[in-house]
Amino acid sequence: MTQAAGAMTAGQARELLGLAPGADADALGRAYRTAVKAVHPDLDGGDPERLRQVIEAHRLLKSRAQAQMMFAPAPRSASEPHLTVKITLREAMAGGRRRLKLKGGKALDVRLPKGLRPGDVLRLTKVSQAGGDVLVHIAVQTGSGVTIRGGDLWLEVLAGASQIRPGARFEVDTPRGRRSLVAPEGAAEGRPIRLKGQGLPARGAHPAGDLILKLRLDPSASEPAAKEPTSKKLLRRFSARWAA
Repeated sequence: MTQAAGAMTAGQARELLGLAPGADADALGRAYRTAVKAVHPDLDGGDPERLRQVIEAHRLLKSRAQAQMMFAPAPRSASEPHLTVKITLREAMAGGRRRLKLKGGKALDVRLPKGLRPGDVLRLTKVSQAGGDVLVHIAVQTGSGVTIRGGDLWLEVLAGASQIRPGARFEVDTPRGRRSLVAPEGAAEGRPIRLKGQGLPARGAHPAGDLILKLRLDPSASEPAAKEPTSKKLLRRFSARWAA
């Protein structure tokens, strides 16, 4: 197996060490020691390149196992200590770090992975006062006008009549920054605008969500009536069909 540095996948690492998916830490250690003995350059038939690959495979699988132990989703159990952490939408999007205070007064710095959804549960291993696990239940504070549905973000946008008009270009502040968009046909009737992959990031088995904009007419927006030139009207209609 010839492998470029840094390009090894978990499946290739297990294949190299002869491990089945789901093997525990003890099995990984045994497989690693056996593989090192088989390819060590100081022994007959040793292979320095193969040894490098064995070491890389071990490091990869060990780091993945540690991450899964620290942040594996877990069902709520009444017998295990737990706490609820409220995070911001920005933290759900980009991740971050939090200092949590556990029962008994113990403080712990925890890394929050990006892509957390409301209701997710993180398991912190061997951190409780008794040396057991602690379950961290995630709640996400979204702010006004934003709703989370799975991995999708629904954002209600107030706009003037000229902005909602099909083909019109408008700007909107989204959780990922300011965007310039073209209103598709049907926007005035409440047809949502879906931006693929612009919702919550992918995490574990969860794919990346979408950002869905719901335009709503702002009754307070007063706009002077003006006759639209025919050329501009045709261009706007073309843009609306293209955006749809």
